[in-house]
Formats: sequence, C-alpha cells, structure tokens
Amino acid sequence: MLKNISMVLCLCFTLIIGLTIPSQGLNAAGGDFSGTGGFSGTVLKTHMVGEAPKFILAEFYGATKNDAGSGIFDNMSFNCAFSIEVPKMPSTEGSGYCTFTDMDGDTVTFRAIAKGTLGVGSDATYKFVNGTGKYDGITGRGTYQTTNVKAAAPGTFQGFVAFQGNYKTP
Repeated sequence: MLKNISMVLCLCFTLIIGLTIPSQGLNAAGGDFSGTGGFSGTVLKTHMVGEAPKFILAEFYGATKNDAGSGIFDNMSFNCAFSIEVPKMPSTEGSGYCTFTDMDGDTVTFRAIAKGTLGVGSDATYKFVNGTGKYDGITGRGTYQTTNVKAAAPGTFQGFVAFQGNYKTP
C-alpha cells in the first residue's frame, strides 16, 4: 500500500513538474529556440573592382520552422536587407536587418553581423531590436549559419539557414 502511494505521489509530482516546464519554443515569455529555414534573394547593386565585387547590396526573403514545432520563428516569413563587403575575395563581411512575420501578423526584427565566403555561406550573430504584438519589448540574441545552393538565375541566390538563440518578452 505504501509503495502504491509513493508511486502515485511520484507520478503526480512528475505531471506537475512536466506541465510547468515549457517545451522549447512554446513559452510566450521567452526561452531557448532553434530551427531551420530557406531563403531566396536578389542582388540589388554591386560595386565592382575589376572582375571582383567589393560591395554588394542584397535583399532576401524566406520562411522558418522552429524545431519545437511552435513558438517564435515557427512558420514565420522574413525579409532582410544586407550590405556585404568583400575585403579580400572570396571572404565576406556583412550586416543588415531581418524582419519576421508570424501567422498573427506580429513581427520581430533583428540586426545581424555575418562573415562568410561569397557564394558558399556565412556564420552570423544577431540581436533583437524590435517587436510588435506578442513580441513587443523583445530582447535576446543568437546565431545562424547559412549554406548557399546553386543560384536559380543570374543575380539571385538561394540557400538554407540553421538558427539558434534565446529571447525574453516583458
């Protein structure tokens, strides 16, 4: 009998703890997250030095999926504007802003700084700078890695992104 009571108490404790600890990406007030996405973009302007670009202005669009299946960055579309320098071919250094929109129309914007290899991909760090709706007052930061694929058409680029980070809302 005592053993049964212990098992019931243990089960109740486990359920209570399990229900109070949010799953990754589900906590509206914040937490850690990770996910993947795809993007496509257009080169808006280049400044060439000989045969090599020295400066690229680019805009890209895409969509993300949170690994948890819900929460921030799950089923969100995004638009980014970046300036990319090519200090020494093929190395790149860039910075820009990305705004993400969820299914409710709420947005979150971050500023990113990236380093990479032209046509291959980049590693970046980002910091949240603005949010609307449920993301109003958002703070946090993270990293992402992009991997480019063969361009579908001249002057465009496509690829995949893997991201991770943390956030908090008031």
